[in-house]
Amino acid sequence: MQERDRQREKQRAQAEAQQAEMGIKGSGSVDNPVSPDYRGEMAVPGSDARPMGYGDMSAEELSRRLPDVTVLDLSKTRASPEEMKIAGALIKDPDRVDWANDLPKGRVYVLYDESPDQVISSRVADRLVGAGHDQVFVLQGGIQQWRKSGLPLEPRSTTAVSGQSRSRSDTSH
Repeated sequence: MQERDRQREKQRAQAEAQQAEMGIKGSGSVDNPVSPDYRGEMAVPGSDARPMGYGDMSAEELSRRLPDVTVLDLSKTRASPEEMKIAGALIKDPDRVDWANDLPKGRVYVLYDESPDQVISSRVADRLVGAGHDQVFVLQGGIQQWRKSGLPLEPRSTTAVSGQSRSRSDTSH
């Protein structure tokens, strides 16, 4: 946890230094690549280049942007009748991320897992960015924050978590 915090602080400091050099200040918007919560390299303002990295997205913002984003559930727990997921989320195996290459490019992906600090989601987000995805976000507070906000949940599949989603919504996202 402390290592992740140090890494985030270093990335934030680097982004602030880049922003200062370019005369830019982050707005905090998830659509703004210079947001204080954005991680990664920034695109040059005014260019067609997309930023590389991933950011955080709040539960409220995700709720507003559904169904125009693809939500990936990276929880490691086996599905049981009481296990829930964000409505429409695709279940993916966080340990076998070869599926990242099969995801369509140019889409917005929001990742979450069952841990409050989203360590697994952050690791997978890095892999998605490495696979060429440029609109990747980690859900702030994960499924716990989504649940606290009273947002829609649905039962997880009774099948084991796999690299490929068994959700019927897999083809619609």
